Amino acid sequence: MEKIRTMIYEKILESEKRLKETKVIQINEIKENNNILRSYNKLYNKTFIGGQYEWLGRLSKEIGELELCVHKDDKAHYFLEKNVKCEKDINGDFYIIDKEKSDGDIANVFENFKFPILEYTKVQMMEEIKEKGFYEIMLNTWFCHNPKNGKPCGMCNPCTYTIEEGMGFRLEKLARFKNRFYRIERKIKNALREKM
Repeated sequence: MEKIRTMIYEKILESEKRLKETKVIQINEIKENNNILRSYNKLYNKTFIGGQYEWLGRLSKEIGELELCVHKDDKAHYFLEKNVKCEKDINGDFYIIDKEKSDGDIANVFENFKFPILEYTKVQMMEEIKEKGFYEIMLNTWFCHNPKNGKPCGMCNPCTYTIEEGMGFRLEKLARFKNRFYRIERKIKNALREKM
């Protein structure tokens, strides 16, 4: 985080005044919220949605409005695309939950978030990042849940999604191979389970 912050300070004039300090909050420090857990579970039962949305929903109830960078390729986009409305501020367009047309469970989990990149794909973001000269900064962002020797593992969900969303170049060749093998292995196991 500090490396990225330093790179941003060097690249963008007066960014030190605009970027807030990094605040680290451990998941176990976030208060339990049975309403959000119930809503999250209902959404999860409709289709897969990452577990982070449950605790991020709880966190947003504690500290207020947050930006959540759900994008078009994200699994969570499925729940948001028909339940948001576009608003504008000095930074441009963003989306928020439209409480009038939103399902109660979706609103409960996502109501305290702004979604600034909801209608972007990762490939579109990459094009804009290159256009604006932020490519080197982007290469320092992290997505892997289980890095091996400081490199993406290739087997966790974020690594899989990174490959599926057109950003496989961010993983080394060995990690991409592991991912391909892991997905084939998972398909075989699922097929065998179904036959039993």
